[in-house]
Amino acid sequence: MLSPTVVRAQQVPPLIGVLRVGSRADEQFEPVFRRDLARLGWEDGKTYRLQVLFADGNSSRLPALTAELVKADPKVLVAFGNAGVKAAQVAAKDIPIVAMANDLVAAGLVSSMARPGGNTTGVSILAHELDVKRLELLHDIAPQARKIGVVTDDNFEIKGQLEKLQAAALNFGLALTVVNVQTPAEIAPAIAALAAARVEAVQFMTSPFLNSTRATFIAAMAKMKLPAMYEWPETVEEGGLVSYAPRISLCYRHVAVLVSKVLRGAKPVDLPIEQPATFTLAVNTGTAHAIGLTLPEAMILRADVVVD
Repeated sequence: MLSPTVVRAQQVPPLIGVLRVGSRADEQFEPVFRRDLARLGWEDGKTYRLQVLFADGNSSRLPALTAELVKADPKVLVAFGNAGVKAAQVAAKDIPIVAMANDLVAAGLVSSMARPGGNTTGVSILAHELDVKRLELLHDIAPQARKIGVVTDDNFEIKGQLEKLQAAALNFGLALTVVNVQTPAEIAPAIAALAAARVEAVQFMTSPFLNSTRATFIAAMAKMKLPAMYEWPETVEEGGLVSYAPRISLCYRHVAVLVSKVLRGAKPVDLPIEQPATFTLAVNTGTAHAIGLTLPEAMILRADVVVD
């Protein structure tokens, strides 16, 4: 008979399966997640294992990737965006899911914030509630811009959200040109469409895919010398002009906390949906200078983060 020590040595640490929309080259989540798990007392390879699969910007691959993760028998699945969470819910009926998306309740992915129901809990970043505020800030930064390009991803839009943005644009005296980007192949045509429409500023809507391809868009906006509003402050630290949102690393921390609770035996049905409470206005004065834009002094003073 094996001794208790030998039995423990043969036990395999629980697996955390992670489904990502973007590619490994643009990955932000994994290093932050590993760091936060370590802070919560988990040791990679000893008390947990991690398997991360990437859709490389192709949302149609999400169901197959989720099925692959499910075959590996994870203790918990982590999924992002409406499409990723839906794929996880279809493939993993009995596996706890920790999701991060714009609004899990509005998207019908959970029943309520307090009692999510089923096998899914997670983080609602409530990004679309800030879309109008971001448009207002973009207007403050570039008041001369009247033609605004909006880059969106229909996979992650909430019904009626663009209509709200259109209504706000009318109040500001702005005209919107909307382009939809869902795959890498659609990026270049979308940028060409913005150029053809002679937009004078651009707002990027919430999307895991658009975030994963942020470097391409930052470079394009710099080349076109267009003021651009992004979601995450980290994007401004990478060269974007302006953003307004919670830090994405803080949202990832919420995910890590929920995963830790599930690994310790909590059930998703008993874990309320979390949401960030702190929002950061970030501006990049170096990027502004490079595109020939003078940022209003009041905006610089208001900013929580100023990147030179």
